[in-house]
Amino acid sequence: MNLSPIDRRQFVSEKKLCYNCLRMGHILSGCRSKHTWRRCRRRHHTLLHLEETNSPPGPSSGIAVSSAVAEAGKRHQTFLLTAIVNVVDNFGIEHSARALIDSGSQPNLISQRLAKILRIKGSKANISIQGVSKASETVRESLNVKIRSKRSDYQCSMNFLVISKFPAELPTQFIFTESWKTPQHILLADPEFNKPQPIDLVLGIEHYFTFFTGAPLIRLGPDLPQLVESVFGWMVAGSAPVEASRVETTSTITICSSVVSLEESMERFWKTEQLQMRDGYSPEERRCEKLYTASTDRDETGRYIVRLPRRPDFEARLGSSRESALRRFELLEKRLEKNCALKAEYHKFMQEYLQLRHMRLVNTDEKEPATTYYLPHHPVFKESSTTTKLRVVFDGSSKTSSGYSLNESLCKGPVVQDELLDLLLRFRTYEVALVGDVEKMYRQVKLHPDDCALVRIFFRFSPQDPVQVYELCTVTYGLTPSSFLATRTLLQLADDEGSAYPLADSALRRNFYVDDLIGGAQSIEGAKKLRSELSALLSKGGFDLRKWTSNRLEVLSGLAEDQLGNKSSLHFDSHETVKALGVSWKPESDTLHFDCHIQTPSDEEVSTKRTALSNIARLFDPLGMLAPVIVCAKIIMQEMWMSACGWDVPLPESIRKRWMSFWAELPALEHYAVPRCTFLPLAANIEIHTFADASIAAFGACSYVRCEDATGKVQIALISAKSKVAPVKRVSIARLELNACVLASHLHHRVKKTIDVHVDASFFWTDSSICLHWIRATPSTWKTYVANRVSEIQHFTDGHVWNHIAGVENPADIVSRGLSVPEFLESSVWRKGPAWLSLPRSSWPISTPAEIKENDVMESNTAVLTILEHARCNEIFIRWSEYRRLVSRVAYCLRFIRKTRNRLRGIITVVDSSDILPEVLTTEELAEADDCLVRLAQQDGFAAEIKDLKNGKQLKKQSSLRRLTPFLDGKGIMRVGGRLNLANLPFQSKHPALLPRDHPFPRLLAEHQHQILLHGGGRLLLSSIRERYWPLQGRMLVKSVVRRCFRCMRSQPVAAQQQMGQLPACRVTPGRPFAVTGIFCFATKAVHLELVGDLSTQGFIAALRRFTCRRGVPEHLHSDNGKNFEGAKNELLELFGRFESEQEQSRISTACAEQGITWHMIPPRAPHFGGLWEAA
Repeated sequence: MNLSPIDRRQFVSEKKLCYNCLRMGHILSGCRSKHTWRRCRRRHHTLLHLEETNSPPGPSSGIAVSSAVAEAGKRHQTFLLTAIVNVVDNFGIEHSARALIDSGSQPNLISQRLAKILRIKGSKANISIQGVSKASETVRESLNVKIRSKRSDYQCSMNFLVISKFPAELPTQFIFTESWKTPQHILLADPEFNKPQPIDLVLGIEHYFTFFTGAPLIRLGPDLPQLVESVFGWMVAGSAPVEASRVETTSTITICSSVVSLEESMERFWKTEQLQMRDGYSPEERRCEKLYTASTDRDETGRYIVRLPRRPDFEARLGSSRESALRRFELLEKRLEKNCALKAEYHKFMQEYLQLRHMRLVNTDEKEPATTYYLPHHPVFKESSTTTKLRVVFDGSSKTSSGYSLNESLCKGPVVQDELLDLLLRFRTYEVALVGDVEKMYRQVKLHPDDCALVRIFFRFSPQDPVQVYELCTVTYGLTPSSFLATRTLLQLADDEGSAYPLADSALRRNFYVDDLIGGAQSIEGAKKLRSELSALLSKGGFDLRKWTSNRLEVLSGLAEDQLGNKSSLHFDSHETVKALGVSWKPESDTLHFDCHIQTPSDEEVSTKRTALSNIARLFDPLGMLAPVIVCAKIIMQEMWMSACGWDVPLPESIRKRWMSFWAELPALEHYAVPRCTFLPLAANIEIHTFADASIAAFGACSYVRCEDATGKVQIALISAKSKVAPVKRVSIARLELNACVLASHLHHRVKKTIDVHVDASFFWTDSSICLHWIRATPSTWKTYVANRVSEIQHFTDGHVWNHIAGVENPADIVSRGLSVPEFLESSVWRKGPAWLSLPRSSWPISTPAEIKENDVMESNTAVLTILEHARCNEIFIRWSEYRRLVSRVAYCLRFIRKTRNRLRGIITVVDSSDILPEVLTTEELAEADDCLVRLAQQDGFAAEIKDLKNGKQLKKQSSLRRLTPFLDGKGIMRVGGRLNLANLPFQSKHPALLPRDHPFPRLLAEHQHQILLHGGGRLLLSSIRERYWPLQGRMLVKSVVRRCFRCMRSQPVAAQQQMGQLPACRVTPGRPFAVTGIFCFATKAVHLELVGDLSTQGFIAALRRFTCRRGVPEHLHSDNGKNFEGAKNELLELFGRFESEQEQSRISTACAEQGITWHMIPPRAPHFGGLWEAA
């Protein structure tokens, strides 16, 4: 009878008793009793009745969303797929865990509790996962965990994201299954699937289809769930009737929004914005290069045959991928069947693959190699393509049963081509531009037959046909090393065949960006010859160069129509992502343009750091032609970081307004264009002028080409620019200017080394006199910071060509401060540089900066940070500054509330004067007000602890209240636990109410109690307060109250300190021990004790003689001479009385004189003269 109804039902189920009569031998359906429970009219025993409840479910946290659903006529509990599996920890020990198999979850998830048990070393992650109701959590760790089945030999390593915890238990209530007819031979994956239990794992869609065997479903009966066979056993799926009218349903659909893609986008953005200095190859890259050189071969047609660069542990990494790829193909096929147009394009692409012999059908009688990999594939649309809108991409990142993908088992290889910045810089030097595209470049490189088994796919052209296996025979999209293999093959072709085609040989090495030719020549004849040589050289390797485009139509004469490019503009970016801002070339006008694909956000749209950074990463300006605009985005980005706002939290209003304004102005850049070619034909003199400047927010550099021909015509053109934001740690403006000079030296070095043009002279300009003085001196002259950067500048430039320019004429000033788009479009200084640059050299500014030392420029800027801290307490504690007034006002408020409620309830029907006029507050009302204030103060300071106590949980380990073992009393006040329950003390003394630190209420209480105690000390005050309350850091509180009390401060004045007199000569003159003696030696403060028989003069003289025999005769003897021994014992009074008599003093003096001792008496009532013996 002490069991709950649910426990009683479970007991009945275990004992196989009838639910209606509680007898053995039959079940409910065979019970002959006609009785039903009179309340609900259902057939069950009275003791087994469950009360229907409409209370909402308890709070839960996690990514899945738990909700309560009540629908008339539908009382069913839905079973999600659960299984008990074994997970292997770091030591190889298996642990049982309950897993939810969920096709609605993208990632695999593991609870933090289980992750701690496994003790597997994880890797850092920054991934945001979101549920169906936008409940989100950021994951910081991922683990690779091996899962093993309890019912079969199945095992698999999977990557799991670690989340704090999962939502409510599954199922949400106990389900009775004694009447279900489950087959005897069935082994359930989760034997206790009907009992509410927590979830430890979520196995998502990645391996979902590999879990099921494909066996027919087993129906347990009408209106009952069905059984699905899996590698973990038979799982229960479906719904079953329940008796409660309110059913909780749990949806675990989880969307994984990885920050990895954002990080990759930001990485590409910063690589574009920075001047990358190419270093040597890494050991892995050198290994790839060596493998390529040793294994690459050519067939009879001249095509290259390459091997996939495998990692050393390739065989151990790669697991089985067949089942996963097959299931994904089935999903793809269903998608194609729903879209006839997509299906036609997809089949056309795959048919082309077969016709070009880029893949082959694998015969069913062929023996499968020991190591194979099956690639899932999917369509990708490229609207910018003029030939193939749809491209089939093969997913080499799909995980195998080992948890590793093919891409993770292969080496990426080094980058062997020049960066896009170098190609564009050279592109701007040619008078005649020439652009082309290698047709299907990847697929012109054949794979070695031994590697074709690693690129198998499933496909069929009709659902009625059996699924067939194909092997790809060429390098394909979607594999990590594909780009390296294809671009390295172009260089290999230049090595093998380039000697006969010198122009094409140089172009293959320096003017190709992946499969795009971005080159040209200085004349039409040169461009034609280059085009001819490139076509001939590439054909030697089986490549076909097409889509020819030029700014001069004469270059394209003689080409077939299908060999010409038919686009009005060409985009310079190989990535498939849609750029918000990208650079393109229009051949007709021979100008560079900037395309904007921007959707202007509305004012109501929420801007977060994630969305803002994602949009910034889509800005593409490798040449830096828009540097004054892009630097504004960088500055805003830095402000986002310094504001410490979360990834998905709305931006602060000030930053949001600036960001929205910046983003809305970008579309106007579509009207901005710059000439592609920056050089005059037949220029007699070519100069590069590089400018540098810095502000407190950023620093930058820009390079201009100045060309002058034989006639004196001058042309100025911006060729490149770069910018950087200032470091978060504030440094002086002079040092930022020096960093700008470093950036300018790197930019000039890059431009001059890249372009194929002879430069007659280079000039560097800065508006900082300090930097000019630093650069012109020997680096060792300066401190480390300045010396290192000056040395770097002098390494790339000649220190004597740096010049001074006025700040208003410096175009780099625009880069360092940034411009809005309207201001940028109107700036002529940015386009052409300062006005005097087009004049003869004699008209250029000349200035000689004064001698300046580094210490003269070390600025000390005062940074003032203003923090508006909102009150963390209830406003009621701030309205009154006295405890009495605060309590009385709250008491009156509570009285008003109580009487108003009584009046509304009809308890008070007659209104008398006591209801209107304020009457004297009673003790009970004041106590009630005090309790109310205590609860409010505790809610301000201990909200989390109160919530845990109300939910029956233990306090967190980090809580400062944990050692006080607090509890909530009947009034909701949190009190100290302690061990005084059996003490004969009042309840409030045994368990005082807790008060938070740094809160107004404890201070008001302490000040009030201090006045009641008539300004007693701190210990008394603390003891008095602790009779009813326990303020945290109570000693600090009472010390502060007593110290601030004006009356206490006035009643405790500080005593004046008397200045000490000079020490006597005998105290500071060196001498032998006991030469000057009082009670003890003056020199070394050694004490000599003598026992005397009585207090007579003879006794003293005898003691003196013994002393002199022992210590030698002293030269001076000091003693007291005052009546300052009142209250001492009678013997001492008698002794000192005798010393004071003239007769005794005479006798003592005579005895001392005979010994050669000078006797000194100190003044009366001056004990400080005998400080040494007084201290002894």
